[in-house]
Amino acid sequence: MGKRKTNELLLELNKIKRENESLKKKLNEKQDNFINAENKLTQLEKGFNTSDNKAKDNVKEINKLKEIAKQEDTEETLLETNRKLEAIISATPDGIGMISLDGRIQLIMSDKLPEMYGYSIEEKDEFVGRSAFDFIDPSSHNVLKENIRKLLSGQEDDKLTEYIAIKKDNSRFFIDVNSTVLHDSNGRPSGILFVERDITARKENEALIRRQYAQLNELNATKDKLFSIIAHDLRSPFHTLLSSSEILASQIDNLSHKEIVSFSSSLNNSLKSLYALLENLLNWSMMQRDLLDFNPENIKLFEVVENLINVSRQSAEKKNISIFNKVEKESSVLADSEMLRSVIQNLLINAIKFTKAGGIITISSNEKGLFTEVIVRDSGIGIGKEELNKLFTFETFNSTVGTAGEKGTGLGLSLCREFVEKNGGKIRVESAVGKGSKFLFTLRNTDN
Repeated sequence: MGKRKTNELLLELNKIKRENESLKKKLNEKQDNFINAENKLTQLEKGFNTSDNKAKDNVKEINKLKEIAKQEDTEETLLETNRKLEAIISATPDGIGMISLDGRIQLIMSDKLPEMYGYSIEEKDEFVGRSAFDFIDPSSHNVLKENIRKLLSGQEDDKLTEYIAIKKDNSRFFIDVNSTVLHDSNGRPSGILFVERDITARKENEALIRRQYAQLNELNATKDKLFSIIAHDLRSPFHTLLSSSEILASQIDNLSHKEIVSFSSSLNNSLKSLYALLENLLNWSMMQRDLLDFNPENIKLFEVVENLINVSRQSAEKKNISIFNKVEKESSVLADSEMLRSVIQNLLINAIKFTKAGGIITISSNEKGLFTEVIVRDSGIGIGKEELNKLFTFETFNSTVGTAGEKGTGLGLSLCREFVEKNGGKIRVESAVGKGSKFLFTLRNTDN
């Protein structure tokens, strides 16, 4: 829409330019006619008797009236042309001006131009004589140079170009510029007429559309992943539950005590896994809809970690994995207790899952200024470079089998990022294949 209006304005200006040229041509023709008329009158005068003063006076009066008529006709036509031009310029939302062939501003034709750059109308004379490059961000200088070169050589295909411009207060905004070359009476380029428009709002709308498009893609990916989890990852634990419970229900009298304990343990582990997955799904869903309560409070970090280690100890002992709590006993953080518990529990489950039998897991903390950094380190199989950047994004996570065949969805890590950021911290990971992993996240200290 802006480009069409700008082109229409340039067409109208060119039309007026052609009208002026046509007017000059007509004036020259009229001038020739008047010269011819004067020559005829001169000849008539010679035919008059020199004593006939009245006839001579009549000829002079006729010439005088013709000259007045000619001047009035020319002035009225020029005034009408100027009125049209001024009306067009005042009505347009664009800034219009002229620059010299070396890029210096020669003329400001509309008050809108200085306004766009944060100047008052009274300051518009400050533009004249300055380089156009003074008002264009350095990142756009090469584009402007190339476009001027193409204009003067007649190579331009599309004269409408976007630039980043500089306001009086040094802030940046977006403009698009349409330009045309002006020529002198000999047909040589004499300057460049430009028409520019502030397109910052349009660019912001385009950026908003891109963000909304990305969000829509993310929502679609989320929907697809949730369906995948419900259809596959939730169904898998139920198979174990059904098969184990069916054996217990139908053959319990034929089973030894050891077998009953084994099946019961299998049922218990499947139920724990299923519950953790359902809890993560519920928390993540509520987080996305902003329905999850957020109640930050002062928390003794050591106690939370110790309790969660005790909860996970049975799973760790099955793989002969040792877990150590090296968190500072006096460490106190400001966080939502349920979210903090979920973060540490998910990281701990993840560490157990990917650590081989006989491995070690350590949870420690370091105070760093206004924050406390919590580190969950394991001696597991590690993570490849390509996977590191994908760990905390919901749309790219995938289920990876643990060292003992444990299954998961990867949802826990995405939830960890959401919860840590909700509490004002950041989470990251350091890892290499075969060298274990170290998950680090920060929380605000209680004093803050």
